[in-house]
Formats: sequence, structure tokens, C-alpha cells
Amino acid sequence: EARPELLPKLDAEREALIRQAYSEKIDREATWAHMVVPPDLETADDDASFWARTEQDAGAYTGDLDSFCSLVRLAFLLLKALPRREAIQRLDQVLRRWEAKGRPFHDTRQYVALQLAHLALTQHPSLQEKPFTRLQELCPELCEEDCIYKYYSEKALSQGQSSFQAPDLQPLPSKLDVAVATWHEQLNDQEFLQAVRARSLSSWGLPSLARLSYLYLSELGRPRAVQKLLGDLEDARSVKALNLGLFAHETLAYFTMHMIHYFIASQELSMAQPFSELVKKCAKIVDPTLYRAYYSDQAIHCTEARNSFVVPDLCPLPDLLPQARVRS
Repeated sequence: EARPELLPKLDAEREALIRQAYSEKIDREATWAHMVVPPDLETADDDASFWARTEQDAGAYTGDLDSFCSLVRLAFLLLKALPRREAIQRLDQVLRRWEAKGRPFHDTRQYVALQLAHLALTQHPSLQEKPFTRLQELCPELCEEDCIYKYYSEKALSQGQSSFQAPDLQPLPSKLDVAVATWHEQLNDQEFLQAVRARSLSSWGLPSLARLSYLYLSELGRPRAVQKLLGDLEDARSVKALNLGLFAHETLAYFTMHMIHYFIASQELSMAQPFSELVKKCAKIVDPTLYRAYYSDQAIHCTEARNSFVVPDLCPLPDLLPQARVRS
């Protein structure tokens, strides 16, 4: 059972508690663990539920449209259902209605969200038949809370609350640079590591993060693997030319490492095998939507989650607890 009141509020104390939980014995023998089964992804928030809470008049405002990602999601769903002009009008009506119930209205934020969602749908027509999770896989940067600050300074954005304010840093994009995120199955593990170090992968993203996490976990053990992974992600973020997407996301780095450890232990899989063999036995480890069963969009796409560890707000991570069950 989750006990959030027992988790320290300070980041340093949280990380110390997390590291303490991963004992040396668990690190040496991954099956020395009891793990709560993770939730079925179908229980995660789907588009129909989000639509019902936000587009329709569902009573008091509960914060569903606080994040930039949620605005992109609402705009995406409206653009799939309506012509662009009608979608713009409907988005304005919905947000004006929520303004009357306490949500601050911001004309520029909603316009930028709609423009980016429209660009994604125009560039990738197949999204018309896909859920919002597919847009998140293709264009994760559009869902980041600080996405809008690529185009606006804080001063310019503060002036765009009641009416649209033109970007002052750079124009809104006319094309999205999208490389499909994979775990690069054409590379063996050594070639993959060399490509990561050379910053030469053709695409980044959560499948690549999963592979790197596994390779460090199998080579270094849990504590050192976490430190090594976080250090590499910090270095990668300093290279502005890389389109890293969610690859360089600190909370998702912790999450990915934890879930790989879970799947290996719960299925009693070997950490001595190549990553390609592990994927054959457990395809979930490269599922880029896995985190959505644990984190809301608002929680995962904030600046704090990108730069430090944030605990899940939908479902606690599977627990690693000492048990008598040890592989013979």
C-alpha cells in the first residue's frame, strides 16, 4: 500500500531513501524481491475520460488543464473532431468556461498548444486515427511544460494572457523534426554503447533509455548503474543540438531502471543475455507508454520531473521488499 506521508519532502532525503531501499543483496540477486504487480495500462487515463472531464461541463474545476501538455491534448482531440476554425472556437469556449470556475485564461498558451497539435496532425495524418499517446511517442517535446519557452521569454508570455502575443525568441515551427524512437535492434550491445557515447544514434527516446539502463544494470549493479545513467543524461542534455525527447528525463530514468529491475526479477530473467534476447522475452521493457500507468501528464511533463526524481501520482512503483524467495 502506498504511504506518501512517509516519503520525505526534500529531494536529497528522497533520493537517499530510494538508494537505501536498493540493498546490496537485491543488487547481487535480483530475484530476492517481492513485487506488487504493475497496473494494466488500460487503467491509465484514456482520451475519452480526459475529454469527458475537460471538454464537457463536469462541475468544479479539478486542475485537469493546468499543464501545457493537457492543452496540447485537448487541442489534439478537438482538431481530430472538428475543422480547424471550429476547433479554435471550441477551445476558446471551453477554456472561457473553465475561467469562470477558477482556471486562469491564457490566450497565447492555448493558441500555441493548438498550433503545435495542428502541425503534428498535418505532418503525420495517421495521428487522426490514433490516441494522444501516439503523438507523445512521436513528438514528446510538444508535451514538455517548458516547450513554450523555446519560443517565448517569460516577459513576452506574461503579456499574452488576454490576447495573443507573437513569439519573441523564435517563430513557431513550420515542421517537426521527428525520428521514430527505437531501441536500435540493428546494433549489437557494444555498437549501441559506442553510438551513445559518440552521440550518433539516429533517434533517442524511451526505448533507447531502456536499453542503456539494462546494459548499465547488468554491468554495474543497481546503485552504480543509477549514478552512471544520471551522469550520462546530464552530459547529453548539455549538447543542445541533440533532439533527446524523453531520453534525458531524470524521473523516467529512475522509472525505467526500476521497471527493468522489476521485469527481470518477476520473470526470473538473466541479466547476462544480450538486450535483444531480453526484448524477445519481455517486450514491455521497450514500451514507450509504460510510464502512463504511473504518472499523469501533469506530473511527468513538468520541469521538476525532467531535472529531478518525482514520485508517481497515479500508482506507486512496484515495491522491492526482502523476502525468503531466492533463486536456488
